[in-house]
Amino acid sequence: MLKTGNWAGARKALCVVLATLAWLALMDVTLGWVLRPGWPWSVKVQSLARYFDYGRSVEGKLQQSLGADGRGTDMVAQAGWLDPSQWHNEPCAVAAADCRLVAVYGQSFALRAARALEQLDPQVQLRLVAGPAAPLAHSYAAYRADVAGSPARVVVIGVLASSLVRSSQLSMTAGTFEHPAPYTYPRFTLDGQTLHEQTPLIQTYPQFVQAWVERGAQWHDFRDQLMAYSPGLDPFAWNGGWSDASVLVRLVRRAWVTSHDSTDAALRNVQGLSPAFAAELPVAQRLLVQAQQLAQQRHQQLIVLLLNDRGYARWLDIGLRSALQSQGLTVLSSSDYFSSLNMNNFELDGHFIPTADQRIARALHQSIAPTLGLGALSPPAPSYTARSHK
Repeated sequence: MLKTGNWAGARKALCVVLATLAWLALMDVTLGWVLRPGWPWSVKVQSLARYFDYGRSVEGKLQQSLGADGRGTDMVAQAGWLDPSQWHNEPCAVAAADCRLVAVYGQSFALRAARALEQLDPQVQLRLVAGPAAPLAHSYAAYRADVAGSPARVVVIGVLASSLVRSSQLSMTAGTFEHPAPYTYPRFTLDGQTLHEQTPLIQTYPQFVQAWVERGAQWHDFRDQLMAYSPGLDPFAWNGGWSDASVLVRLVRRAWVTSHDSTDAALRNVQGLSPAFAAELPVAQRLLVQAQQLAQQRHQQLIVLLLNDRGYARWLDIGLRSALQSQGLTVLSSSDYFSSLNMNNFELDGHFIPTADQRIARALHQSIAPTLGLGALSPPAPSYTARSHK
């Protein structure tokens, strides 16, 4: 039995715990009430409400973007699917005799450089197949599936440093947790010298919407498959329900998912690369070599564009460039034209500034001009791009 003094101490501690929980519950309810949409002041606190909403579960965010009936019009949810029927609006032939078709596979970084190329030389016509923050596995699979793009004489595959580790997943649902882009793609792994490919259970947007609406065996099997191959994506991150109504639980969930990436990013091997990044390099090299073989079969010139985005220094150059060039691939790197460690080279949303995109575009033009018979560009106007690594 507890002595009188011990019982008094335990009761006091219990009261403190219960009072703390009561205050947390009150704070949670109050914040949820203040930040809910529809109130007259909701517009004024919109940015604050968005911040607390980032930790909503994957199912909760899909509920917001798709709706319970799957009829939502969120463009992010519809983007990036490896479905050739979605690419029918992209040109598969040149619009005029003096135009030259260039096919680009990647993400917004690659597309911005490609559009800058098109602005520099009107003879260039683009066929763009991409996904939000698309990893190399997606870009390779898109190129392989895009038979309609075969008439393009030049192919550009953009490899984004921050997305490379996502190639080991089957979807960008985890990689874009704050605004899930649920498109799927094959997962490639190496066993010795043998490349294995794992196919996602859902491969097109209509299949995804149907599974979402029915929420039956197909949906649960798909969810389990994603969580098995997505670090940081677990039942706590995925499952919604009552927890999405709690502001504090949403904050904890966001921190939980982010911690999986930040913990690995804090580690470095002898080359200065994170372990997860280094583990993807052999697979990336094999995929790009196979892309080169496919380009040769289709009589195309392949350009591998390494895009070292904010904070990644020359990671892709260290891990891939020499190995690819030794096997005859043409490789360009953003780090040759500006530093990814200088924040002046980036816009607020993380993309390269326009001047940086133009530098990449000029390098692309110089590489593809002999193949496409393009004329020389006029010298660039004086501009500023920060090259210092400070």
